[in-house]
Amino acid sequence: MPRIPADTTLMISMPTMGSVVTRTMETVIALTQEFQQAGLPFALVTEQGPNVTTLRNQLMSTFLSDTRFTHMLNIDSDMSFETDAVWRMLEFGEDYVGCAYPQKYLRWDAFRRLVEEEMARPEAERRSTAELLSRSLIWNHQPGGFDGKPWVPRRRGGFITVPAAGEGLLLLSRKVPEAMVAKGVAPPYPVNSQLPLHKGVDFHDFATHRASADGRQLFGADQSLALRWRECGGEIWMDTESTVEHFGTMSVRGTYSDAIDLQFPRFEEDGDA
Repeated sequence: MPRIPADTTLMISMPTMGSVVTRTMETVIALTQEFQQAGLPFALVTEQGPNVTTLRNQLMSTFLSDTRFTHMLNIDSDMSFETDAVWRMLEFGEDYVGCAYPQKYLRWDAFRRLVEEEMARPEAERRSTAELLSRSLIWNHQPGGFDGKPWVPRRRGGFITVPAAGEGLLLLSRKVPEAMVAKGVAPPYPVNSQLPLHKGVDFHDFATHRASADGRQLFGADQSLALRWRECGGEIWMDTESTVEHFGTMSVRGTYSDAIDLQFPRFEEDGDA
């Protein structure tokens, strides 16, 4: 078992819009089976609704309120990964640890350019197709600082520091929400705390979209959570070495005549056609 504190207790949070990808379900089952075998206490907490920012606020407020949990592991309902990714994050030991994952679309032109460049290299030196695909993708983290300046990450054991990381696979210690509340960057919502659905929950705003200092840019929920933590003096670390699948809908368009020769290398021409 990885070296993690003996008192570690996990709240697995999952915001959904009403459905979970099959591969995500398989990942969660495999992960929780390993937790049981390792004797690591956990609970799965889900919230369902149309607004992911509201769901993230509900889940983080639940984590804040239930002091049995030392950490919150957020897994979005469209993510799949090897269980080692979570053990790596736990063992890394930092308060705010994300995992790099790709956005849900392919950049065909970028992929083609990389393949063409690779073909010019000696065969023994060529990268794999999987590596070229990874190089062509857009990854869910913020590459530049919130101040607009270039970011130079620190690196340790396959993890790097980033200005903000996506919440699709994210591990937070209890210190994160508690520090945000103490600092005043996550204001309370007393009315929400009185709702029957939120009974016993100290409801705070952790994820509502924040604006840039000049008011010209609205940050996403993931960025806004990270910015609040940075305002508390915290760092955001991100795993760069785990493989993650991010599922979405994709339209596939093609013309069969462009590829027909792969299946039918020759034809008998019909003169009447």
